[in-house]
Amino acid sequence: MIHLRGRVADVVVDTSAGAPVIVHWGAPLGDADPASVVRATARPVVVGGLDVVAPLAVVPEHGSGFLGRPGLAGRRQGGRDWAPRFAPDGVEEGDGRLVVHIRNHNKANHRETLQTTSTDGGKTWSVPEPIGVWGLPSHLLRLKDDRLLM
Repeated sequence: MIHLRGRVADVVVDTSAGAPVIVHWGAPLGDADPASVVRATARPVVVGGLDVVAPLAVVPEHGSGFLGRPGLAGRRQGGRDWAPRFAPDGVEEGDGRLVVHIRNHNKANHRETLQTTSTDGGKTWSVPEPIGVWGLPSHLLRLKDDRLLM
């Protein structure tokens, strides 16, 4: 859960399941707990409707049940897997710092894995830096001794 506070508006983003979902963008919430805002804004399931209401994500996806134009589209050769899912992958280090690896699609260092970090729970991130690994981003695992395994 990320709660961004401003002088005239607050934004609450739920990051608990895949693509980030904006649950509040409006008047300042004061000392309200972001989790209570999520519960208060939950959309009810309607009789005769879907069992799960598709979230209004920052990146709408067909794979999450969104029926409109997706914010993320892709397909494999032959037309299979037409509904990709956004799945950020990262790990929290022993000191609380968040580390995320992403794949670079810019011309410079094309397909090299970049690393970005956050020291404030994901509210702000460092400029992504190359780590000398090419290919798909790795799945990070924090070992018991706090080393990171790719």
